[in-house]
Amino acid sequence: MRCWLCGVLVVVLVISVAGCTFRQTRTSLLELMLEKIYEVESYQLEADMEIGGQIYQVRQWFLAPDKLRTVMYQSTGLEQIVVSVAGSSAAYYSATKEWVSLREPNTGPFPWGMPLLLLLAELAKENTTITDTFSSVKLAVKAQSGWDNCEVVISKRTGLPESCTLVKGTDSVKLRVNSLVLNPRLAEDLFRLGR
Repeated sequence: MRCWLCGVLVVVLVISVAGCTFRQTRTSLLELMLEKIYEVESYQLEADMEIGGQIYQVRQWFLAPDKLRTVMYQSTGLEQIVVSVAGSSAAYYSATKEWVSLREPNTGPFPWGMPLLLLLAELAKENTTITDTFSSVKLAVKAQSGWDNCEVVISKRTGLPESCTLVKGTDSVKLRVNSLVLNPRLAEDLFRLGR
């Protein structure tokens, strides 16, 4: 009888420790992602993005503290380029073949004037529910920053975002990260306005 009782106690102890470790792992993965993102000096990101049924290929370069270049392509070719440097922003639209100064780069369903990684980090810090899967952790966010809701999937392998879905009213944005390079060397003239 004692052996049976000891066995049950050992199993309960193992399950309790595993449960604590499991919760700790989920929380520390979120903390790891935030730490990695906030320590980034530069990044180069390639992603597929769906906005209102339109599919875009997005490339974004960021150089801390305030240089950002976002290039969007559709199946027909270049769609637009947005460059933000120290609060000044300009956009190139392929339809008009003109550069236009932007007073507010964060208009429309998606804030192009903000680095995507920093946006995901800010959203992940909000009211977050964490769900674990085999290869990733899903963060469901009831966002207070203007988004009705948000879901960020973090890779367990890299500790970085894999995908994101944002919903704001009837607008939705789905982002799938294809490639993310942290701290690459980026040339300053990549961020020249009007280039």
